[in-house]
Formats: sequence, C-alpha cells, structure tokens
Amino acid sequence: MKMLAYLLITASLIVGAITASTAYLVDIGTPDAANNALLPADGSDNFAKLSSPAGKYDPHGDFELVQAIKRYQDGEDTYQEEQERAVELMPAADASDSEGSSGPELEALDMQPTGETLLARREAVLPIGRTGDRVTEDLLGLLRERDVRSVRVSKFSAERWFGKAGRFMGWGFLASAFGLFVGAMVVRRATKQEIAATRETGGDERAGASAAFAQINNALETLQRDLAGVREPRVRNAMIVERIGVIQRDYAPAFVADRPALIGSLGLGGFAELMDRFAALERQMNRAWSAAADEHEDEAITSLYRALAIMPEVAQKLPQ
Repeated sequence: MKMLAYLLITASLIVGAITASTAYLVDIGTPDAANNALLPADGSDNFAKLSSPAGKYDPHGDFELVQAIKRYQDGEDTYQEEQERAVELMPAADASDSEGSSGPELEALDMQPTGETLLARREAVLPIGRTGDRVTEDLLGLLRERDVRSVRVSKFSAERWFGKAGRFMGWGFLASAFGLFVGAMVVRRATKQEIAATRETGGDERAGASAAFAQINNALETLQRDLAGVREPRVRNAMIVERIGVIQRDYAPAFVADRPALIGSLGLGGFAELMDRFAALERQMNRAWSAAADEHEDEAITSLYRALAIMPEVAQKLPQ
C-alpha cells in the first residue's frame, strides 16, 4: 500500500508540474473560446499581452501577409503614413523608357534563388506577435493563418485556465493536488501501522534506537578507558579499528533501522535534528577508524574524543 502511495505521489507531481506550466498558455485554435478569454468583453482597451513571441513569418515572403503583419505591428495610422511616404519617394516613370528600344531584346533571365539566399531568408524570420504586444482580434487572425495553436500571455486567469481556452488544465492541476494529499495520507497511515506493529512485536517503540545508542556510548567509553592503559601505538590503533568496526557493523545500522518509530515519536523535524547530530557522530567515528587504520594515532585519538563530545547532543535529541 505504501508503494502505491509513493507511485501516486510521483504521478501527481509529474501531472502537477506539466499542468502548472500551462497556467499562462491559451489555446487559440478554437476561435470562440479564445476570443472570449482574451478579448475584452466590455469594449475597453484592457487587452491581454503576450509574455513571449508568437508565430513566425518571412519578411521576404508573401507580400499581402507581410503587409497585414506590418499594419498590425505599426498601427493603422503609422502604416498609412509610411505607405504615403513610400509613394511620394517613388521615382516618376520616364516617358522615353516606355518607347521601344532600337537595341536587341534581352532574353528573360532565370532568377531562381540560390541556396545562400534561401538560407538567409530562413534565418531572417521574425515573430508575428512580439513580447508585450496586445492580443487583438487582428493578431489572433494572423496567428491562426500561420497555424499557431497557442500563445503565452502575461496575466493569469483562473476562468481561462479551467475553461476550454486553457484546455481544462486547471482541473488537471487540482487533480494532482488531490492525488498528493491522498498519497500523503496513505503514507502517514501506513507509517502509523508500522509503528503499531513495532510496539506489538518489540515493546517500546523507542527501545531499538535507544538500545543501539546505549551500546555505541558504552563501546566508546570502554574504548577510551582501555586506551589509557596501553602505550604501544600499534596496539592502540588496532584497538580503535576493532572496536569502532563493531560499532559501524552492528550498532549504527540498528540505530538507523529504527527510523519509522523515531519519526512517529519525534516527527519529521525532530527526526531530522536527531540524524544531523548522529551523522556528525558517525563522521568522527569514521575518521578515527580511518586514521587508526593508517596508523595516525594522534588524529585517531582526537577524532575519538570529538565523537565522545557529540554523544550528549545525540542523547538530548532522542525521545525521552
């Protein structure tokens, strides 16, 4: 049951991440839903704005499309002014040019675009809708003409996200949140059942960790006393390697194995604080063992004393 709960939590996290990424994405493939979601219904100037470029077009491509995009991007007034200015600057046709030429007629040239020209055109594509542009009906029409299916806007709308324009992704996000809640409840219930089973089979749920800690403490204190009566460095190093090796092999794993009962007694926060100090204790014991194995007696003794100094901190974090 616990494994199924973890799978549910994992699936919910994945679905939640995917649906959350669509919170500002609007499906414009359905005109009615998109227009209702993006265009102001009261006729005001409160248009949605793009948060990223939308659509692409070739400025050297279809003339009518390019002019329509320029009309949208520049505004109708600016576009008309530029067109009038272009007409004024256009040179007048010379009457002599219209008369027939006495020279030989030139054959029509085959002006097929070169590969370099085609590559330059592809690299010169521009966005139809730029970041910060207002989402108007004209822009939506241009984007649909270029087969753009969705746009990303700068303002969140729950009504849009839960509706057709948001592809109903909001409901998927709520479902993922519900899945996380259910999974967490199942894990919590399973953990309580494990703790109850531990009580029935092993008595006090704190006995496992407390007993293992008492064995670690007793082993370190005994090692400290025994080292005081030995002068030979090689023997002292061998004692440290042997005694701490027993702790690493038997007592420390038994302490960690009591994790469910410790979490049930201390909570996740208290368990994290306990394991932080126990990890510090383990590091000092491991350093003492490693130094003794390399016959660095001074470093081994120093690490042993540091481990003994941390013992009261671990004892303070244990369930009382």
